Amino acid sequence: MNQKLSKLRQKHLLDDKGISVNLQGTNVTVSVLLFGLLAVYLFTLPPESGARDIIIFGFLGGVIHELGHLIAFFIVGSRPKSISISLCGIRLEPSGEILGCRKEFFTLISGPLFNLVTALIFWKTTPIASVSLTLMLFNLCPVHPLDGGRILALYLPAKFCRGLSSVFLGLGLVFGAYLAFAHGNYSLIITSIYLIFIQ
Repeated sequence: MNQKLSKLRQKHLLDDKGISVNLQGTNVTVSVLLFGLLAVYLFTLPPESGARDIIIFGFLGGVIHELGHLIAFFIVGSRPKSISISLCGIRLEPSGEILGCRKEFFTLISGPLFNLVTALIFWKTTPIASVSLTLMLFNLCPVHPLDGGRILALYLPAKFCRGLSSVFLGLGLVFGAYLAFAHGNYSLIITSIYLIFIQ
């Protein structure tokens, strides 16, 4: 049972194999299912609902975030082992080499910083500003495996980090349940459950 659960976690549940290419030692995998669903949503959702803009700018915000991490990897003289683009987002997997606290901190904080710069550049002009700001704040939450949680793990005891992560996830579930039942917004509770599952 534990082995099956581990396999599900490694696959990130909704991830499919996709199309993989190797770019100078970095394996890049793109989910076919992701782009199929994106196409369906973009062609079927009514433009007046605003859902199309949320999907498009949310995806762009994720690309910008991971681009920040990717550039930081190359600046510190490293490169990611793999890059996966799937239903669960865009994920960079480190090569496993030890970078040291300063370099590790730099690579982790670069994603949120890219979102912040994007938000400042496009402030009050396009939805990408608010989306980027939201992604920055979300990724800085002290929850593993988000950037904030991994940054704290560089400097604080593991037991403290796990406890703080559990507290934030609990708050996410409570507030997410309120948003779901009071306003019909299920995004936070789904995200919280997903983060709990991959701990």
